[in-house]
This record gives sequence, structure tokens and C-alpha cells, in this order.
Amino acid sequence: MISEAQINSFTRWEKAILSYIDFSTNSTINTINVYSAPQGYYIKTVFGRNFQSFNGVGIVSYGIAIGKTGSPTFFQNLTSVISGITGSVNITTTNSFVNFATSTNITATAICSGGTLNGATQGEYIIYIEIAKLP
Repeated sequence: MISEAQINSFTRWEKAILSYIDFSTNSTINTINVYSAPQGYYIKTVFGRNFQSFNGVGIVSYGIAIGKTGSPTFFQNLTSVISGITGSVNITTTNSFVNFATSTNITATAICSGGTLNGATQGEYIIYIEIAKLP
């Protein structure tokens, strides 16, 4: 028989859908919080995919990295999102993480060149987060 602790330790997926508006600022870099993993939860996998290309006025390059507070590329290095939709994602490196003392904020950092982030006129990015509660 499965105990309540085992039931609560099953993996679940969370999804954050971000658009160019979420990153809009009069700067070439912006970090936002996208999810807060509760204290004691094991962050197993985090990855993102480009759903709609990011572009806009004067923007030459646009990239998004996924990290945690204090380490903006902890889960995924800066990835270009200026070209179209990502049809498949190779998860080559995943840093797993658990914090027993406090919650963990998962962040997304956008960086562009040729203009500022508030010059973007389109773009959508999806972040998938696999977490499990430890018994």
C-alpha cells in the first residue's frame, strides 16, 4: 500500500507562459520570477521552448536564460529566441536542486541587443518545471 507521504512525493509539472510584455523594460536585460518552488520540494527538471519568435523595433538579438535567484543560468544557458518556434528541445544538462530551508524562486532573464526590451512587439516562451515533494 502507498502511504500518504509517498503519494505527496509524486512528480508534478508546472508551466509558465511568458510573453515579450513580461520582460518589457527600458533596458537590455531584465530578470523576472516565474515560479516559486515550495520549501523542501525537489526541482528535478527545468527547460524552456520558444513558442513565438521575439522581435521588435531595432532588436538584433534576443535571448532567454532560466535560473534561480542569484544564479540566472542555473537551469538553462542563454538561448536565442529571435528565430521561430522550437519544435524539439534537447535537455542536455539539468541542475537538480532542493532547498530545505526556504522556497526557491525560478527566474527567467531576457537579454537583447540593438534596442531595449520594451522595443519588442512579439514573442512567447514556455517554461516547464518538474518538481516533487520529498517525503
